[in-house]
Amino acid sequence: MLSSPWYLIKCRVACLLAGSFLLLSAFTALANPTGGQVVSGAATINNLAPGSLLINQSSNSAIINWQDFSIASGELTRFQVPNSASATLNRVLGGNVSTIYGTLQSNGQLYLVNPNGIIVGASGKIDTAGFVASTLNFSDSQFNAQGDLMRA
Repeated sequence: MLSSPWYLIKCRVACLLAGSFLLLSAFTALANPTGGQVVSGAATINNLAPGSLLINQSSNSAIINWQDFSIASGELTRFQVPNSASATLNRVLGGNVSTIYGTLQSNGQLYLVNPNGIIVGASGKIDTAGFVASTLNFSDSQFNAQGDLMRA
């Protein structure tokens, strides 16, 4: 009975539906970045209002480790840094893909590193002096030395 063709088809359909649900829920769990911890430099993370996150950085460079870095449609994540040459490394430690459907702003350079992937959707807007998104990691010391970051 367990090896009948109808049983196998039912199992395959159930597995496909479960996999589709898990994939869909991974992409629908959107919100502004969460679980931020400043590990280098000087920065504060402020939830100004629902759907609005402000990172105020007073040092020329900072490294922030996030549990999740996604921005839903209609949401705003803004990095205010000293000048256009200032840089922020945002490293995602959690297991989710970063999905940007809202607005990411900065008057400086932003680096987003997520080994699980990064998606910028059709409604996503990135307005920065410079932006690098990568699944390849590099060390904090490489970032702080402002060397060739893509030669990890």
